[in-house]
Amino acid sequence: MNLLQVRYFRIKEEATGDVIAYFYLDPYSRPSEKRGGAWMDVCLGRSRVMHRIPVAYLTCNGSPPVGDKPSLMTFREVETLFHEFGHGLQHMLTRIEHADAAGSE
Repeated sequence: MNLLQVRYFRIKEEATGDVIAYFYLDPYSRPSEKRGGAWMDVCLGRSRVMHRIPVAYLTCNGSPPVGDKPSLMTFREVETLFHEFGHGLQHMLTRIEHADAAGSE
């Protein structure tokens, strides 16, 4: 299995189908490359002036699946994932169009 399984998502407005944000998820641990815990960060913030839509990423350190056994998360890992994803939602779903006030930058 390729441990570099970063997933990419387009977030669309349900009513119109317009893309409103992009999101990258890097779920698995690579001890030689990643620090502990999980974190969300901003690639690009929303800006009407710059014609930008938000791009966020969430980096986790979950145990990767081994063979035919799935990756299982501890309660604390799930709690951390939800907490960090909440920051991502704040960033991606903001309706504020001025970069300095939009999302979580």
